[in-house]
Amino acid sequence: MSSTHLGLTHLNIANLRDLARKGLPEFLDSVRGKKGLVLDPLLTGPLSLITDFTLLKDHGVEKIYHLTGDRFETECKDIIYVCRPKLKYMKYITEHIKANDKIGYSIYFVPRRTMVCERVLEDEGVLGDITIGDYAMDWIPFEDDLISMELDTGTWKELYLDGDLTSLYYAARSLMRLQSIYGLFPRIVGKGDCAKQLADMLLRMRREQAVVDDTSTSTSPPSFLNTLSSHIDQLVIIDRAADLVTPLCTQLTYEGLIDEVIGIKHSFVELDSSLVGPGPSAPSAGAAAAAASTAAAAAASTAATPVPVVMPQKKKKQVLNSSDKLFVQLRDLNFAVVGGLLNKIAKKINENYEERHQAKTVAQIRDFVGKLTDLQQEHQSLRIRSCFLSSLFLIPPSLRCTLLIFVYMRRRAR
Repeated sequence: MSSTHLGLTHLNIANLRDLARKGLPEFLDSVRGKKGLVLDPLLTGPLSLITDFTLLKDHGVEKIYHLTGDRFETECKDIIYVCRPKLKYMKYITEHIKANDKIGYSIYFVPRRTMVCERVLEDEGVLGDITIGDYAMDWIPFEDDLISMELDTGTWKELYLDGDLTSLYYAARSLMRLQSIYGLFPRIVGKGDCAKQLADMLLRMRREQAVVDDTSTSTSPPSFLNTLSSHIDQLVIIDRAADLVTPLCTQLTYEGLIDEVIGIKHSFVELDSSLVGPGPSAPSAGAAAAAASTAAAAAASTAATPVPVVMPQKKKKQVLNSSDKLFVQLRDLNFAVVGGLLNKIAKKINENYEERHQAKTVAQIRDFVGKLTDLQQEHQSLRIRSCFLSSLFLIPPSLRCTLLIFVYMRRRAR
């Protein structure tokens, strides 16, 4: 996917993506020749934000599979597994190895291996047949102001029901990695019991690293773990238990409703492939404005009678991030005003298209042709945004009731 929207601030989040991307060739090249890559299904999305298939193919990956409990068949002579340290995955991998012991197997754990997983492989008698390593894909950059560890959705259960603090340890290790790039956090504040435990782990790791640096005779360049960061003023840690209500609230922004109704996974949303494909080369006068006007009218009628829309079965992924200028304008707006803004933008695009009739000289024609590509991209983006607005008619009854109340209260306040 495009990552041109990263690295535009002084913090340069693109460094985190490049660091994770750098680790891929290192373990892929550890297996010579062509190989198959078997991915933990929950790692596919985060991995797509770091790299693309071209890089994997350049380093010998012929096919990509998902790690499931189904029977595994492949023509590849070597297989590399990339997965989280989960016991169920050890069971799947063990079954694969026993079913075909003529293949070379390697496992790379994200973010690191555990003794329990190694013990399971040893008990099953396959530990000696595989190569084991770690892949620190700890920070996933979404935007210049948003990075995520993308931990398992069961982290809450592990912390508060099972008393398993493994995720806090992973977070502390990842924060140490962050400090090695940007420098030590000058100040650490937090709210909640788990926040305090994480802060304590982080401070202990700092002290341990300081001892290692003092006694080390290595000639490698020093990290930033001995200097305060000039880019980060403080680290704020908030325990989820300090606010359990916010995740249950209905999102009322344009981006939020897309997530509620259609679903956004790792900055991607699935759309009808005909809408994501290339748009018309030159729309007729008023076509863009008419499309957005329809969307605006549709948004206004949401409070009355929602119209069901039959979505085609064939889907294609569309990226939603700051690389799309129109999406940047719309993402944080309340859904009630998006239709009107789309209408204004459509009229402006239409006016720009109309300039072609005023181009008389060669210089004027050249100027218009120079802007044509950008106009076509804006028109395509507008078409997709209008589709999103129309798709909001698929709102489930529970969410629809909340939106109806909101629209009613908004009108009463005028």
